Amino acid sequence: MAKNYIVEEAVEFLAELLLEDKTAGIPYARDTMDKPASGAHVVSVYGNLFDQAPLCVLQNTNEFRSYFDEHLEFLKQKFPRFRKDQKWLTDKQNKTFADWVKHKARQVPN
Repeated sequence: MAKNYIVEEAVEFLAELLLEDKTAGIPYARDTMDKPASGAHVVSVYGNLFDQAPLCVLQNTNEFRSYFDEHLEFLKQKFPRFRKDQKWLTDKQNKTFADWVKHKARQVPN
């Protein structure tokens, strides 16, 4: 039950994040950041790896699996030339899924 609640909260958070076109990130003012305890090792993630974090969570959430499958079929229809090129399809899906799901969510009546 607790696991379902956590998954539901994560999906809700990520859906809002995708629909608002905002990205979580490092604050602009460095002096407002908390400092780690002594001996801590801080790892900062930037660029593509940072952008792929929400996608990775969604890919591993059962509630979003059908959307990934539907998007994959959409890509295969839109780009029949690359239908059997799994690497190309995966790369294209990673780049276009967020925009596609935003568009799909806006089409759903309230």
